Amino acid sequence: MLTSPLASIMGGLDEADRSRLIGSLHPLHPATGELFPGMDLPVVEESSFFADERLRFRIFEDVASILAAIAGERPVLLLIDDLQWASEPDLDVLCHVVRASRSLPVLIVATMRTPVEAYPEVERHISGALRKAVPLLGLELRNLSGQESSNLTMFALHDPNIPQDVLSVLCKQSGGNPFFPRELIKTLAQDGAIMPSRSGGWTYRMPADMTLPESLSQLIASRISQLGEESRRILRIAALSEEEFPFQLLCEASELPPIQVAEALEKPLKMGLVQEEVRNGGDPVYTFTHDTVRSFLHRDLPAAIRSVLHARMGGFYEKAHLAGGQDMALRAARHYCLSTLRDKAREFALLAARSAHRRLATHSTIAWLEKYLGLIDPAVEAERNREDLYYALDLLGDLYSLTGDGSRGDEYLGKALELTSTPTERAQTLTRIANNHYLQSRYERAREYCAEALEVAEDPLQKGEALLLTAFLDYIEGNTAQGLENLEAVRELIET
Repeated sequence: MLTSPLASIMGGLDEADRSRLIGSLHPLHPATGELFPGMDLPVVEESSFFADERLRFRIFEDVASILAAIAGERPVLLLIDDLQWASEPDLDVLCHVVRASRSLPVLIVATMRTPVEAYPEVERHISGALRKAVPLLGLELRNLSGQESSNLTMFALHDPNIPQDVLSVLCKQSGGNPFFPRELIKTLAQDGAIMPSRSGGWTYRMPADMTLPESLSQLIASRISQLGEESRRILRIAALSEEEFPFQLLCEASELPPIQVAEALEKPLKMGLVQEEVRNGGDPVYTFTHDTVRSFLHRDLPAAIRSVLHARMGGFYEKAHLAGGQDMALRAARHYCLSTLRDKAREFALLAARSAHRRLATHSTIAWLEKYLGLIDPAVEAERNREDLYYALDLLGDLYSLTGDGSRGDEYLGKALELTSTPTERAQTLTRIANNHYLQSRYERAREYCAEALEVAEDPLQKGEALLLTAFLDYIEGNTAQGLENLEAVRELIET
């Protein structure tokens, strides 16, 4: 923990300064010399080592004398990251060196996870030897809030009008770490996702799959490398979930006993890679502290393994859906669509579309309906699940029409009309086609489809819908009397 930075400082000196510094040292124990390979430090010629305790004390003294020699040349700043993972011998030498350098121009800055009480060995050394020996200043640093992360991003780009979707992605990826947004912005700029505009501001085109900056990849890789194989395996599975990941999901996807999964999560929790929350006394739920960790781990899995794991995770959420869990069909759909289980993917993509439509989430509904249609052979589906295919085409055409894409509305509603098999279905689709023509100012065509819908409709409400659109067309064309007559007919249908 201390020998590496001290060796780095000595290695950075020019040859004359390094020779002078090494010449000022008293002869060191051979064991100390082995800790600084390539430095050619003066050592005592001894044929045997001291006993363990005397050897430890001698090495501590030697390290302290090396620091004192360096500090005699220039002030020294030592940065120690992740102090919570320091071994007991490292903590012992740190305490000895701190006590020995009280009068020297040495500043030691150490970072560690909180709460300190979770690391009893470190707490014992800090509250005992260190606090009594030198003045200690403790600063508790918390993650930035979402608004603070957004403010930092806007300040970095000198742009108060950054689109909200861009801010949301950067905030989610950074997880409140102020270092992450800066690196992400640099990479997005290099990839052309953030570019200067002609007006002097910026243009933003966020990629579907963001490139991780090399600096963050190296940082995350160094953290992940400290984990055991089972912990890495569990985190890779968790990385396949874009949302939170329940404990039982990890158990089922990994096919490991719960105790092994719990043990595998212990160190990632202590390292701050994931966060745990227990809701209403149920099983714990986890999230990644930084979404960049999830992105890094996700790319570390081969495609074949991802597919198998997505299928297992889809099965977990399918059971939760059948048990009445809210939004579980949507989660099952996400995972099944990334697996090789096409029938399950088709089934749950349509369920997700229905769920999104009930929530009036138009764009999400369109996305899931398009996903469903991309998973089927229309000819086969028309024979096997005609009603599902009709529902998807009819609703998708209507939604495209309502969102201003009339040509795609025409396309899908035309296909839906070919699949109708009952007067109710035909009247509904004809009315929607009429409405699509109306929205595109093709009033004559709209009137023709309204008339055909009125001919086939058996349900009074469907007739009322077609009559109401006809009344609007009358009004637009200046035929107010006919429009009022049609509105009166609508009122009578509603009353009956």
